[in-house]
Amino acid sequence: MPVRKRKSARSYVKQVKPKDIPPPSKDLSAVLAEAFTRRTYEVDIRNISWEITADMARNPVFKNYIMVTGQALKSALARDLSLANERALNTQMEIKTVMDLNGNILEADIVQSSGSQEVDKICLETYKTTIQFTKLPKINVNRDKIKANLIISF
Repeated sequence: MPVRKRKSARSYVKQVKPKDIPPPSKDLSAVLAEAFTRRTYEVDIRNISWEITADMARNPVFKNYIMVTGQALKSALARDLSLANERALNTQMEIKTVMDLNGNILEADIVQSSGSQEVDKICLETYKTTIQFTKLPKINVNRDKIKANLIISF
């Protein structure tokens, strides 16, 4: 059998000419200065806890739900608070919440601030988002609303 010679692979790379490159939108020194002067603070979430009524605490389905939701919330807060430009000045914050029996948030208000408006806003929005994804299972209670306080310790 005859030996065939292979042809070398052809390159189809477009040559970029200097006139094709757009001018930079910012001065390089301004970009570097902005990168080094922007401060981010790592906000460490030590604990997530709930204050609920005694009859809700005795309900095993609801108890499991708040444990799972708390774990999901702690992970989501760690992720979202990594982008904060401010730090929490207090060691904890508290969110008062009222939900219907389907898990929809009827009220969510900050009762005790972290000391930073940015951190408070991130915590409140992350709480609302997380609750939407952790669906409340069907529970048998003699009420139409569930009241709880969420305590976030930094």
